[in-house]
Amino acid sequence: MKTNNPFISYCNQIAVLNEEAEKAFLAQLTHKTYVKNERIIAEGEYCRRLYFIESGLIKLCHLKENGTVILRFFAENSWFTVLDSFLLQTTSDKFIDAIEQSLIWSIAHQDLEKLSREHHCIERLYRKLISMASVNMMNRLQDMLIKSAKQRYEIFLQENKKYINRINLGDVAGYIGITQVSLSRIRKLS
Repeated sequence: MKTNNPFISYCNQIAVLNEEAEKAFLAQLTHKTYVKNERIIAEGEYCRRLYFIESGLIKLCHLKENGTVILRFFAENSWFTVLDSFLLQTTSDKFIDAIEQSLIWSIAHQDLEKLSREHHCIERLYRKLISMASVNMMNRLQDMLIKSAKQRYEIFLQENKKYINRINLGDVAGYIGITQVSLSRIRKLS
């Protein structure tokens, strides 16, 4: 009996879960609706959950002395966490906010670890999710170090075209690593 849970459906696209694993995974899932601007994870907290967005939009941020750096945006049908805090079970130096009302599914770290020990297909899923996140982080770091602000803006537009109109310009600038004034100049030239 296959489920129609969006998190499980997403997982099955990455690594197919058998029926027993699906049931065990479902039994550990919780869901919550976050309102616009609600903090999901705060700096200094432990990130103890892996999240999946059924609907909505969130941002992963790092607070610097001169402002907020947006590390990533996540929208419908994507998973997120503060990866280093989640994997190492240490306090987070990042925070996650809901940009708009968001319906989020999640599973606790200890439950995912337990399920991974009990079900090879869940362990494979977990490994693939971590691998995908690592590649995404490396690509993002490379873009920030090598690409110009204009190139980073163009990449941002390509990668986020489905929900670009849902992100304010201040957050776009924070993601690209420039001021809103500089972003305005780049947008005029594009």
